[in-house]
Formats: sequence, structure tokens, C-alpha cells
Amino acid sequence: MSKNNQKPKRKTGFGLIEVLIATFVIGTSLTGVFGLFILSLRLAQESERRLVAIALANERMEMVRNLPYVDVGTDGGIPSGSIVQEETIERNNIDYVVKTDIRYIDDPFDGLTGGGGGGGCIAVAHTPPGNPGNCSDLCVGSSAANAHLAHGDSLGDCAGGSSGPDVLNTDYKQVRVEVSWPSPNEPKPILFITKVAPEGIEGGELFGTLDLTVLDASGGTVPTVDFSLVNSSVSPAVNITSQTDIFGGVIMPGLPEASQSYTLSVSKPGYTSEQTYDISGSFIPDTDHTHMSMLIGEVTEKTFVIDLVSGLTITFEEGGDDVTNYCEGVPPRQISGQEHTLKGTKTIGVDGSSDPVYIYDFSGVSDGSGQSIHADMVWDSYDFALPVTTACDIKETSLVNPIIVGTGQSDLEMTVSLVKHTPISLQITITDPNGLPIDNATVHLVDNGVDETLGTGILGQVLFPDLPSNDDYTLEITAPGYDAYSQAVSVEDTTRVVVELIIS
Repeated sequence: MSKNNQKPKRKTGFGLIEVLIATFVIGTSLTGVFGLFILSLRLAQESERRLVAIALANERMEMVRNLPYVDVGTDGGIPSGSIVQEETIERNNIDYVVKTDIRYIDDPFDGLTGGGGGGGCIAVAHTPPGNPGNCSDLCVGSSAANAHLAHGDSLGDCAGGSSGPDVLNTDYKQVRVEVSWPSPNEPKPILFITKVAPEGIEGGELFGTLDLTVLDASGGTVPTVDFSLVNSSVSPAVNITSQTDIFGGVIMPGLPEASQSYTLSVSKPGYTSEQTYDISGSFIPDTDHTHMSMLIGEVTEKTFVIDLVSGLTITFEEGGDDVTNYCEGVPPRQISGQEHTLKGTKTIGVDGSSDPVYIYDFSGVSDGSGQSIHADMVWDSYDFALPVTTACDIKETSLVNPIIVGTGQSDLEMTVSLVKHTPISLQITITDPNGLPIDNATVHLVDNGVDETLGTGILGQVLFPDLPSNDDYTLEITAPGYDAYSQAVSVEDTTRVVVELIIS
């Protein structure tokens, strides 16, 4: 066979598809390796920061150990001392926040200070009837102690120790050091806790004790609530910011004696807040909101009630069918600058004229969008109204007035339909026993030359504008499934009434 008849050899190599596949595989692998490398760097960086935080916590604990017992305390805290409660320390261009909390501890070994939220108890030597040799030591509440005494038990312990609640409740000190730092991961601060005991059995002097409990609207406890206790009139001054325990309580012994000068406030994100107030010529807080006193050897019990907040947005709209009925004389749909008030029922005291001071008492105008936004509202019943000087009257509101705001409910929205003001008018809201508006009710108003009938819509409301005089009118209401209603209603200028019908 001649060479000319041989087939040419085929050259081998990578095609375009093979190159693309190889590039994809290599790229994916490199991306994974690079991701693992970045993760390793972050973990190493986080470990380094944690080591620095541990070192800072150890430094603070060493500072405490080197102090005399009497000097172990925080600046503005109880017990008082030179240690800063919170400070920022820079290490390796990272800001670490070091918080130090030092408190007196009332140890149950020698009895506890009697108190509500703290679980204080009284030592009782219990002897079973007919078995005097089988005495046992009990620690019971004050009400149970009386029952034990009535059955022949005695105060104190079976060995004849002291009886009654512990008067000297500053048994030892607890030191809590927390160090945190900025982190892209979920923050997990370093926490060190230790106890510092005096050389003797107990330390400190006779002070007062605060027993604080924070409850919700239903009477349950609210855990880990932020609280602040301040008193600048004592020496050294008290300025404590901390948290209650998971049961919403805290007992703070070692407070210097003072009269109505301890300012206490509690708060928690998403919750309402509570606080005490100073007495002045223009404001006298009630007993629940007056600054607290501390007496030597006495426990001051304090209970605050907070709960989840809610919000309310009010939108003002023109509700006339004719341009002449519009409040502003022109027909924009929403009304800006509309004056209105919103007032709750909960009070915190009285003013200089002995008039009640309400927790929520708003007076203002709607914004450029015709809205009035109210956030962080406490659970309560709120009365919405327009001032008598306004150019408008309320025709309808999408929520029944007064407005009920519950605990932690979804934010409410209310639309207020307004018409041109007339000197004398009657606005009526008709509800069922549950406070819900009644649709398709017939409302008849008679007397004083008036004989007019209107029907309610889904909002259960009607407006009788431009009545001839301030006087008593007869109001008759009928609705399917409800008893007929007929009563006299007194009208004076701009009058609003709510009528509850009885189910047949």
C-alpha cells in the first residue's frame, strides 16, 4: 500500500464545551474554597475578640478582688464605690463595652427580708402535735406564720435562733461583669459572676430595701424589664440602671434613707413605660407615681404595670355630597391641619387646679396628608373629639368612639368623615351589646319643629346637622333583631351620643 493511500492522523485537544465545563468546575471549587477561607478568617477574628473580652472581664474581676470589701461598689450604684457601671474600652481598634453590676445579696441562711415580689419569708420552728422531739425549721410567708403560731409553733429556729425577718439584709455582694463587642454574628457577650463576702458574718450598715415587681395588664409578670433608680439628694448619689429577673422582680438592699426622692422608671422595648414623678405646684402625682422613700430596716414595695403598646392612625376626609358642605370650601379628599383631641382615661395625678392629669392627652392637628399618627399607646379607652372652634363637624368615624385600644393588638386605623360645621348638631352612634356598630337602623328625631328620619350604614352612625335650638329632643331607634329604643336626648351645641340597643 502506498503512502498516498494512508488516512491522515486526527489531532486531539479540548473543545469549547470542555473548556467551559472545566472553567465552571474550577470556578465553583475556588468559590467554595474562598468562602471557607473567609469563614475561617471571621472565626479566627471572633475568637481573638472573645479572648480580648475574657481578658477585660478578668481585669475587672481582679480590680474587685483587690479592693477592701467596703469599697466594692459602683459609681452611682448601691453599694457605692469607684468602679464605673458602664464604659467603653478600645483594644486593637475594637470598642468593647464593659458593664459592671454590683448588688447586695440577702442570703436565706439567716432569714430573708419580708417582701412581696422577692419571696421573703419568716423563720418558724415547727413542732408536730404530740411529737415535741421532732422539731423542723420552716421559712414561711407572714400570713402563714400567724397560722403556725396559732397552732403552737414559735418564731426562730429549733435551736433557739433569732426570729422574724432578717433586718440586716446586706449579707454579701454579688459582682456581675459583662463584656460585649460589635460582631456580624449573634452577639454573645462574656459574663462573669462572683460573690464577695465580708470578713465577718454580715457587712454593711442598716439601710432601706426596694422590692420591685413589674406586671402586665392581666397580672402576670413581665421578665427582664429595664429599670432606673436615681437619687441625687443622698451621699453618695444613687444612679442605677439594670434589669429585673425573669420573673419581673428585683430586691435591692442597701439604699440610704431618704424621703420621696428616689426616682424609679421601668421600660422594655415594645412595651409601655412607667415612672415616678416629683411633686410641684402645678402637678401632684398620685401615690402610685410619687417618688419613693426609703426607711432604715424597712422594705419599700413597688409594683408597676406595663404591657405591649399599640398604635392608632387617624385620617381626616371630607364627607359632604355637595361642594358647599366641604369644610374648606374646596373639595380636596383629605384634610390637613385639622384640629382634634385624643384623651385616655388613665391618670397619674392632678394639676394645680385639682383637675386630673392623663397619661395620654393629645391636642394637635393633622399633617399634610390629612393624618394624625399616634404610636406607643397604652391600653385604654380614648375619646376622640374636635374643638368647638373647628370649621367641621364629625359625620362618621370608622371606629366607634370612644376608641378601645387593647394590649399588643395590631395598629388601628380610623377614618373620620367631616362636614361643614353648624352651630347645633347631634351625631349618634348605635351599637350592639358588644360595642359593634349596627347597620340598617332607623333613627327618628322629633320635637322643636324637627321631624327627621335617617338610616345608619355599616358604621352605625347618623348626623342631624343645623338643629334649630339647644333643647331636649325625642330619639326613636328601631333595628331588625333589636328592641325599639325611645328616649329624650339633650342637645347642646355640638353633641355626640352612643346608644346601645338590646337584642330582642
